[in-house]
Amino acid sequence: MKKNVLSTLLVLFFIVLTYSQDYNFNVSSIPENLKENANSVILFDDVAVEVRSQKSIVIRVKKTITILNKLGDKYKFVGVGFDNSRKIKNIKTIIYNSLGIEIKKVKRKEYRDVSMVDGGTLYADNRLLYYEHVPIEYPYTIYYEYEVESPNTAFLNSWKPIKSFSTGILSSSYKIANPENLSIQLKEDNFNDYPIEKTRLDNEITYSLKLVEPIRYEPLTPSLRELMPRVQPVLNKFYAQGIAGEAENWEELGKWQYNNFYKDVGNLSERAKQNIINLVKGINDPIEKAKIVYQYVQDKTRYISVQVGIGGLRPMLADDVDRLGYGDCKGLTNYTKSLLEAVGVKSYFTELYGGYEKINMDFESPNIQGNHVILNIPNGENDIWLECTSQKVPFGYIANFTDDRDVIVIKPEGGEIKHTKKYKTEENLQFTKGSYTIDSLGNIGALIKIESFGTQYNDNLDDCEGESQKNLRHLVQ
Repeated sequence: MKKNVLSTLLVLFFIVLTYSQDYNFNVSSIPENLKENANSVILFDDVAVEVRSQKSIVIRVKKTITILNKLGDKYKFVGVGFDNSRKIKNIKTIIYNSLGIEIKKVKRKEYRDVSMVDGGTLYADNRLLYYEHVPIEYPYTIYYEYEVESPNTAFLNSWKPIKSFSTGILSSSYKIANPENLSIQLKEDNFNDYPIEKTRLDNEITYSLKLVEPIRYEPLTPSLRELMPRVQPVLNKFYAQGIAGEAENWEELGKWQYNNFYKDVGNLSERAKQNIINLVKGINDPIEKAKIVYQYVQDKTRYISVQVGIGGLRPMLADDVDRLGYGDCKGLTNYTKSLLEAVGVKSYFTELYGGYEKINMDFESPNIQGNHVILNIPNGENDIWLECTSQKVPFGYIANFTDDRDVIVIKPEGGEIKHTKKYKTEENLQFTKGSYTIDSLGNIGALIKIESFGTQYNDNLDDCEGESQKNLRHLVQ
């Protein structure tokens, strides 16, 4: 009996010892060159994607990151997105101190289940299961792993081992398994300057990168997305929210998107059509008509997000937006497009990445991309682009959010690659004219007029619209 107990204890000791040797989270074991100029160090970041069929993928993630100081606390969150079709099969999180000693194992009830969208969303099924660690000392280490199943193979996880500045990397890997030997494109970017290993075994491909020193941020540094290594897998036959698709290029993908998402969503009531037709009566210039339509939409509607199932990809019906007075970027764009069509002005949905960081659509990877939709009005060599979610910006103004980037214009015959307006230096101006007076008591009075153009308009005046003179005085001080 004693012999059996001793044998059991030895086995348990061996298991614990092996686990400890496999996962040494003592901060002192991290190479010094990875900690220098770093706020955090990724010890390992392993992602495995298994494409089981056109309608089934499994994503498994194991990641450990050491947070060295308060500036690295953006990694204190562990979060996994899910919805009605994307299911979290398991999740585990463990916190370690600087010596690599476990100080907390997170229980399932300690994860919060919250909406992934903000208060500007009417309804959505996008949710986030997350845990936020509250550190009491630095450094500390977070280990987590999870597994997710999804039928939406149109959205395969990409590999971006270097995601942020001031973060060292001990090891990062990405494996994509394709047991059914489906047709998958693997687009590799920016590999030349990094010692990336690529191995192929049967129907599996693995990429790995080790020992990357932190990159220090400097003013005017380009986006990491444009400079760092990346692998983007794309299935030629895919599945998106209940709809099967197939595309070898952007023309085919754009045609599929038009037929499944954008076709037959622009119907308007005869009353709505007659209202807008009456507003442009006597006007023949299509651009002048478009300006009236744009102002009408701004006066009548407001932005609110709609992201439920296919609703995250397909616009609200134009007649619903007209009746309710709100919509998301796709719904408001669709409504504007439908009104323009009613008065004889052609326009097209345009998909892109919106944001202050200029991110281009990847033309070499024909897959569903972007996070925003605007409207394109063909106008010779000077196409007009309309941001339909704003009630403030002037007609055709897109500075600082959708300007100067590659986009996909969706037409019935397919997707077309275009580039949005770039605001030239001479267009980005600000004129300030002031007059000052000093009275006999030494009081100073001033009258200031500021005129801004191009990107300066959005930077300086957009937030001032509608403000009182009192508030404006504080804004310009």
